[in-house]
Amino acid sequence: MEFLNVDAHTSLQLYHTHDAQAFLELLHKNKAHLRPWINWVDAINTLHDAEQLIKARITSFEAQESISLFIVQNQKIIGSIGMFHWRKDIKCAEVGYWMDKDFENKGILSKTLSVLITYLFNQVQLNKIELQFNALNKASGAIAKKFNFKIEGIIRANYAINGTLEDSVLAGLLHTDWKQTKTI
Repeated sequence: MEFLNVDAHTSLQLYHTHDAQAFLELLHKNKAHLRPWINWVDAINTLHDAEQLIKARITSFEAQESISLFIVQNQKIIGSIGMFHWRKDIKCAEVGYWMDKDFENKGILSKTLSVLITYLFNQVQLNKIELQFNALNKASGAIAKKFNFKIEGIIRANYAINGTLEDSVLAGLLHTDWKQTKTI
């Protein structure tokens, strides 16, 4: 089910259990690529694991705690994007994403993130969107810069990845800053 349209070929679709097999295959194909940045990829090894993760994300969406979306191009899942850690009292949430390595550097992530940011500011009425990423992840650093997220700090030893504690970069985009860049 389409949640947000990105372009003629790409949409953002809510997680659904019938997508578990395609999700598992995509994750398996990209494990080595994602492992340096995402700490949960090695926990998803079976169809049951994929179904459980999807069910948990659906439950979180239904409880209005997060939004998990598949990036779908030409009816094929090629990644995921979403909103997490929603702090309603301050109208702030974090976004996260990952893509099939074969679809990176084609502008797809930029388009999908733009659509999600617009939705989060206009429909969800967030005041701030945060992006937290491994300090060594140059691609996410470039995305933060492209979308005018401001680096708010480095959180040391904040993320366990492959048995190592890594630093995270915390970047934020305020609604007022986003509105200004949309009018330029």
